Amino acid sequence: MIDGPETITPQWLDEVIAPQGVARQRGEGGIDSVNVREIGTGVGQLSRIFRVEIAGRGDYPASVVVKLPSDDPQAFRMCRRMSLYRREFLSYRRVTPALGVATPNLLFGEFDGRTHRFVLVLDDVANWWDGRARGRDQLQGADASEARTAARAAARIHAPFWGQTDRTIVRRSEDGSEARIAKASSEHPLSEFKEIFRPLVRWALQFVYVKSLPAALARFPEAFSSRHRELAAAFGPFAAAQLAAASSGPKTFIHGDYRLDNMFFSPREAERFAIVDWQAAAIGCGLYDLAYFVCTSVSRDLRPRIEGELLEEYHGELCARGVREFSIEQCRELYRASVLACLVRQVIVAGSANLDNERAHRLTQTCLKRTLHAIEGVDGWAHIASAGRRSALGWAVTRLAHHAARRGSARERTQAGPGLRTSGSR
Repeated sequence: MIDGPETITPQWLDEVIAPQGVARQRGEGGIDSVNVREIGTGVGQLSRIFRVEIAGRGDYPASVVVKLPSDDPQAFRMCRRMSLYRREFLSYRRVTPALGVATPNLLFGEFDGRTHRFVLVLDDVANWWDGRARGRDQLQGADASEARTAARAAARIHAPFWGQTDRTIVRRSEDGSEARIAKASSEHPLSEFKEIFRPLVRWALQFVYVKSLPAALARFPEAFSSRHRELAAAFGPFAAAQLAAASSGPKTFIHGDYRLDNMFFSPREAERFAIVDWQAAAIGCGLYDLAYFVCTSVSRDLRPRIEGELLEEYHGELCARGVREFSIEQCRELYRASVLACLVRQVIVAGSANLDNERAHRLTQTCLKRTLHAIEGVDGWAHIASAGRRSALGWAVTRLAHHAARRGSARERTQAGPGLRTSGSR
């Protein structure tokens, strides 16, 4: 276990990746020097990510990627509370080798369950496909070919565990009745993953959504039309019910942060695709991954032209990989519900995240605009009326969040002092 880039030395790296090569086993070669460079800043990363170029004698890759915890105490606490580092460690160890897409090989990994310190040494995808693997800029957005590739790849991620995430043993009697008798073996690859929108999480996200909305509106006024402002506020009491609707379909293993900044494409072959960053991996409805990609990574001009095609590509790939009893109509309805659910995350990021660099600010604004546009495109706001009754709990959570938002605003004004504006004001 190491703590920072200064401890990524030739000796340490040689020790942890040597079993992957043959030169060290023959007693030859060795890593002479490393060049450590931080990457991924300004793209919403919650870890520190380093590309390590290797100069050595023997069978070593040109470079590897090393991931370490964030050095921001607030970000680290959030990642620990949400088990983000643990989820990524488990994903690479137990799940990604079974998926139908390319992911980096885990060359070395350690995770401390007590402190949540971790280190991952991964294949550098930039070396793949003759060194021509291509990352894409999410601000620019995917082109039509890349969007189709990502839609089909999402289905290849979801198909292996489609409808097979329930980790209980079911005993069926002769009359067809079922009884759940025991938990399945802990050896199941998903045994330590939780559902992304389980009930307590839904209510917590609704609270944070409502609390974050005033700040999101103040930070990004150009992203919201007057109608959007009204509808986003009206959506608050129904956010938890909408998250439940979006996760009501068949369950599978999902990426959870399926967007262009986490994808690599081959410049020659459309189907050569790799996906990285599994910190948000969870159990959920696969359409959430697809909706999140469209809402964050497809431009407002392109989305209306290819959205229906992307759904058909996704559904067709699922069927080709053995998924049954899931109609295209179900696919469309779950997608529509998931598009509106995507707004919850975008508003929380826009109103709560520390957007301390220009790219992070621009990316948040772009994703907000794309998500609101996508909601209009699928008539997603109509889901507000059908999201469920106005439950007493839904309105109680909303009132508490409004109260918390007002207290936060008052505290900011007090700290700013008389005659000064807070950072959230215009």
